[in-house]
Amino acid sequence: MKNLIFKIRINASAGKVWKHLWELENYTKWNSVFGEGNYYKTDSFEQGSKIHLLTPNGEGM
Repeated sequence: MKNLIFKIRINASAGKVWKHLWELENYTKWNSVFGEGNYYKTDSFEQGSKIHLLTPNGEGM
């Protein structure tokens, strides 16, 4: 099997990228291409914490 490697350079700070990926309002916007209304639940983003990626009816991982 052939491995494919994709790379992209993002001209932004790590903090700015984190904000655009994980602030709840931003997450629901960019994740809507996979399912409208998807969201996440977590107590914290600290290492070892759990994050639940959910559909509007509460199903998910």
